[in-house]
Amino acid sequence: MHNMVPILVVVLAVSVGTFMLFAVDARARSEVADWLSRNGFQLLEIEARAFKKGPFTFTGSPNQHVFRIEARDSAGGIVKGWARYGDWVFGWMSDEVEVRWDDA
Repeated sequence: MHNMVPILVVVLAVSVGTFMLFAVDARARSEVADWLSRNGFQLLEIEARAFKKGPFTFTGSPNQHVFRIEARDSAGGIVKGWARYGDWVFGWMSDEVEVRWDDA
């Protein structure tokens, strides 16, 4: 039985870590969608970006989540851009969302 304790600890740690990754990603997506809604947009597509981060490539931290987004504006037009969730230091513990639209 004593041999099982380390295995159970590892399984528990991996399970909690996996849950946290999915929970933080879901929260980031939700905060971006809320920001868009508050600013008169309807989210159409959102894609997490780990490497190609557009205008946020060299200006963010690993604590932030970057998404490629497509939205409908209040006039019915389709706009594309980039959204960054979380602040530089505290990451997902902040509700900060920054959006940069592609040039038309």
